[in-house]
Amino acid sequence: ALAYALMSHRRQRVDLAEAEAVAEEADGHPMFIDELVRHAALLDRPGRERLDLGEVLWSRISRLDTIQQRILELVALAGTPIDNESLARALGITFAELHRQVAVLRAASLVRAMGTRGTDRVEPYHDRVRHAVASKLDDARRRSVHQSLARAIEASEHPDAETLAVHYRLAGDTSQAASYATRAAETASRALAFEHAA
Repeated sequence: ALAYALMSHRRQRVDLAEAEAVAEEADGHPMFIDELVRHAALLDRPGRERLDLGEVLWSRISRLDTIQQRILELVALAGTPIDNESLARALGITFAELHRQVAVLRAASLVRAMGTRGTDRVEPYHDRVRHAVASKLDDARRRSVHQSLARAIEASEHPDAETLAVHYRLAGDTSQAASYATRAAETASRALAFEHAA
């Protein structure tokens, strides 16, 4: 109903099947329904061709400033919410600049930000945003982003060995990955989490 209403607002004739296709691609998410309808209207497409939400999101993301795109890359590949301190360090920017850029991305419904303290975290607004960004990165860029994440987390006050093992492995640094995996296993063993340690 929402897709049909939004599409009807933009043009005179709307096929119910078109509206259903938009709602299905958006997985019923109201924001993504609006995103798809706006994109189709911007292209002046009748809607008979199926829109891909990942491509629609990427068309908007690709028009962002370079620093905003880099934030989205780091947040998308972090795997879990990443703290502001590590994010600013990975980007080589000040907290003030990070907060300004994150505010833009939050207003665009591309990230969720849980606060402005160093320990507060940032994550993609939705898994579809994460996937839209990650799917556009080639292998070399992915390795570079994971390397940046690993180094930034490693420099934090209490780095998590398991997280570092994952990022160093995905960056292609197997020596560092093995070292941190061993530390993580030792920590898990001390906590009697033997299966996790293995």
